[in-house]
This record gives sequence, C-alpha cells and structure tokens, in this order.
Amino acid sequence: MAPVANNLSRRVYFDYVTSTNAPVAQEHTIMWRTAFDTPDPGAANAQAKMLAFLSAYTVSSFWVGWRITGVRVSEGGQTFSVPAVLSGALAAFVGTFSTAAAVLSSAAIEVVHVGRSPITGVRSRFSMYGQAYASITDFRLTSGANLLAAIAELNDATPTILVAADNTRVTWAQYSNLNYNSYWESELRV
Repeated sequence: MAPVANNLSRRVYFDYVTSTNAPVAQEHTIMWRTAFDTPDPGAANAQAKMLAFLSAYTVSSFWVGWRITGVRVSEGGQTFSVPAVLSGALAAFVGTFSTAAAVLSSAAIEVVHVGRSPITGVRSRFSMYGQAYASITDFRLTSGANLLAAIAELNDATPTILVAADNTRVTWAQYSNLNYNSYWESELRV
C-alpha cells in the first residue's frame, strides 16, 4: 500500500523510562495518533486514554520505576512537536515489578500493538518497552484479562479515538506481538 501523502492526524508522544534500575532502564517514546478534528487541548483526552490503557495492564506488569516522563503534541500537518503538561494521574502511574529477574536482554523486549483502519486498510502500530518480561516464551500474546482489557481501552471511543495516519479510526488486533528489537540488541551489546 502506498504511504499516506499528508500526515492528517495529531500525534501525541509519550516519553517514558522503562525502570529505575539497570540493566533494564532505557528511555523510549510511544506515539499515538488522534483525530486532528477532535479538540484535545494539552492532549488531556489522550493522556486519560493512556492512563486507562496502562491501568488495564496494572502497575505490577511493568518493571519497577517504569513511568511516563513527558508528553509532546504535534498537530496534523506539522513536522514538530511541542511539550504538553503531563497530568498528575498519568505521572503517578509507576511500575512495581521487581527487576531482580531481569537480564540485559530484557531491555530489548518490545511489545507491539497493531491495528488497521477498516475503512481504508491503513495499518497502525506502536511499540512499548519495559513490561515485566525477563525473556520471551511466546511471540504473540492472545489471552489474559490484562491484555484484553488494555486492547479494549485502545478500541474504546472515549475519551479519545486512536486513528491511522489518514485520520480514520483504527481497530486494534486482539493480540500483541513480542520480539527482541534488533536496534536495542545492538545498543545493549557490551
């Protein structure tokens, strides 16, 4: 499928750190797209949706110290982002799972959520690091109350709708993929 010519969607960037303890502490960013024609000053609705998504997984699903450190917004058609005030509720979500079982390769484990616009077929995805996996035993997660509740939050129309690059609503798959990200494997290699 050809790439979308114009970036119509608003992009909300959630900067985060994966832990307070080595070896799994790394800085990353999650990027979500929301509809450009839906007002969301300061990305307040997107932040509320992120909090609901993370809360569905629960704090015990993330390495100790995992937390959102900042939020940035890029409106549709813009090539730059501006900082937004991080909500207190989202800042208060902090992972609690002990890193005692973590090894260096744990920091390269990527959880990928994928979706597609049922209207145009445009794909959407975002990655997340720092969920409490010491290693990967299965490359696709399809069950579990926390996972299904988190995906339900992604598909929920409130408080904001997540969209594809062409500004059409995304339907998120009922699974997440796990892999060892090659870039982070190289970065972590001693």
